[in-house]
Amino acid sequence: MKAAHHLFSLGGLGLALIAFTLRWWQGVLTTGAEFSLVGTQAEPVAWSMTLAAGASYTAALLLRGVVKRVALGLQAVLAGGAASALLMTTGFPATALERVIASSTGISGPAALEGLETIAATGSELFAMFSLSAAAIGGVLGQFGPRNSSQRDRFSRDTTTFDDSQGAWDSLSDGLDPTT
Repeated sequence: MKAAHHLFSLGGLGLALIAFTLRWWQGVLTTGAEFSLVGTQAEPVAWSMTLAAGASYTAALLLRGVVKRVALGLQAVLAGGAASALLMTTGFPATALERVIASSTGISGPAALEGLETIAATGSELFAMFSLSAAAIGGVLGQFGPRNSSQRDRFSRDTTTFDDSQGAWDSLSDGLDPTT
């Protein structure tokens, strides 16, 4: 279960970050100028939620106990929210296109869309949506991981002493350093 949590979380968030940097829309204006729209331009809110979900997963790697579960829950909520935001807006991105067309032609507002000759979607937004869904599943799976981690500090020295030299040699065979 622990490996599945990390696989879904890392795979989903990593693929979503890649998907947001790909071209989502490309088109041609009536003037002949070509333009493209990447995911970070098309859906900045979902992009920000994806980055926050990645930060939450990273924080969960460093935390323990209830705080870790809260961070994983936050990852699931943020990734699921970003996926649902993409699901709600997978249609025509008029606002984002107006900004891109205004930067290339100088015409802004709804009149900018009148100069649009052709536009085509590449499908990368669906790739991002499914990747974010996998990251949300990873956050949920992390809630069901083992709860009782080792309470011993992993950096503390072992204070066992050996009464005879045979015990010291046996500890060396077990991979322990009897001199510490």
